[in-house]
Amino acid sequence: MRADNESKKFDFNSFVNLTSQGASVYFPQFMYESILKSAVGNHNFTYDLTTVSFPVSSVLEDRKKEGN
Repeated sequence: MRADNESKKFDFNSFVNLTSQGASVYFPQFMYESILKSAVGNHNFTYDLTTVSFPVSSVLEDRKKEGN
């Protein structure tokens, strides 16, 4: 991660294993929180992340029934 508090420019690269469902959502959140802690100068800064999965569509349900 590159952080320049003077110009408020922050860069990071995220390499995520997408075989884990939560990795693409949660890992960047930790980086964003780290950047915000640096930007505001408060190492106790936190924020919450809420995720909601999409419901299973009727098309997928039909495919599942056909497969059985």
